[in-house]
Amino acid sequence: MNDSLIVAEHFLRPYFGERDLSCISQHIRPNRPATAVERLEEIRRLCGDSLYAEVEALSQLDLQLLAAAEEEFGRRLQYIPDVEQRRQDLQARCDALLRQLRVA
Repeated sequence: MNDSLIVAEHFLRPYFGERDLSCISQHIRPNRPATAVERLEEIRRLCGDSLYAEVEALSQLDLQLLAAAEEEFGRRLQYIPDVEQRRQDLQARCDALLRQLRVA
């Protein structure tokens, strides 16, 4: 998510000026599996192999669209200078928001 915000801040700057897209994560399960593969395996376990296979087959165009979007996102991320510094900066801004929320 943070990399998406970095890309948005960078590429929207010419149109909207400096924008701070820092945010606080919400609605995240505390014990959520870390990777997409682990989350998909959990879904397979919960709904069963047969239903999972049916949904997976019906989702092929969605998966192709997702792959194309991820490829384009990666391409855009490569054009951003000092991306690691921007990651640290965004994280610091998000942490500051969280601290403000805890104080309020």
